[in-house]
Amino acid sequence: MSRTPRTFTERAFYSENQSSDTRLFNATSKIFDKASRQQAVSSLVSKNAREFKRLTQERMTKGLHSGRTYKKRKGAGFTRAHRASRRGQRPAPDSGTLVNAIRSQPTGPYTAKVDIAEKVNPNSGTVASKYGEILQEKLGRPIMTAKDAAEAQVKLTREATQLVGTLI
Repeated sequence: MSRTPRTFTERAFYSENQSSDTRLFNATSKIFDKASRQQAVSSLVSKNAREFKRLTQERMTKGLHSGRTYKKRKGAGFTRAHRASRRGQRPAPDSGTLVNAIRSQPTGPYTAKVDIAEKVNPNSGTVASKYGEILQEKLGRPIMTAKDAAEAQVKLTREATQLVGTLI
């Protein structure tokens, strides 16, 4: 017994076989290939995590820093100045350890995280993740904000929608 497709979509995906009693489902789109779909989504998530990491680092290094300026001594006869950030501003980089400790890493096939690694500052011995926590939680110098995360989520959603369009 021959089955007649009920909708336009069904008609588009069914094709006639040699026998008039049999119809084959022909789904050649990448969206139906599990491996292609998983690879595309996983790549999108990883790319967005790396971009969020880059933006966080950029916002720290190029952001406004209007705290006090103080001298730092390092060795005999060598003095340099450092301008700190104020409460509410992102931390002003000094040695670069905290900025370079920001990392992105996959946590699953469709998830990734951006955090601060356990990198140690060679000059002070301070662990970047602990220092970042102090700056963010106690001193009010946000490294990553809820607004940053919301912007990243909107961007990921928009790009995921576009990705689905390219897979079909």
